[in-house]
Amino acid sequence: MGQPNLRQDSNTGSGINFSNGNGISVEVRVLCQRVGERATVDGMVNNVWSYLPDYHSWISNLFVQGPALLKDVPSCGDFPPIGGTLAGAENNTSCGDGTQPDSAGAWTAKSTTVFGRTVELRYNGTTQCAWGRITGGTVGDEIWVDRSADGGKTWDSMLGYTTVTSGNDAYTTQWNDAGLVMRACGTNGRGGSIECTGWF
Repeated sequence: MGQPNLRQDSNTGSGINFSNGNGISVEVRVLCQRVGERATVDGMVNNVWSYLPDYHSWISNLFVQGPALLKDVPSCGDFPPIGGTLAGAENNTSCGDGTQPDSAGAWTAKSTTVFGRTVELRYNGTTQCAWGRITGGTVGDEIWVDRSADGGKTWDSMLGYTTVTSGNDAYTTQWNDAGLVMRACGTNGRGGSIECTGWF
């Protein structure tokens, strides 16, 4: 992951007070959090920043262990000298490519069938990430997602490729879909027919 910088304000253009470039995890105290600049590191995006009182500095929540919006940490609006609220935190994009899907609030954006199996492109509007799922299948059925930056003219293929190893269902890892389009593709077993959903 990128190098964490402790900054004078909740944006990457502000001055750096401290920098941790040695890759060692450090325990810190977080006073509050607020929405700041949308920061991106290794495919993960977050618009929430935390204030570290011991350093009098801000750090992107990308570098703080826990969810994108830290549980039980108050808004900095509760601390007038620091200021800032969590308004807009719901527009945060926090998934990393190849990570486990966050199914909370997810829905099926596109679907198709292949020999009785259902192939779905699952989408989470909060994280703006998508993944593929195949249901009603058998061991050996395949599922993956493709992702395109030009509306489907060209694409990165077979992202998150996996197979049904037991039971009837399988799903891929999730992939950032912000500003892109994706589709899910599945087969009725290796060497079988391939069917893909529409782009979303």
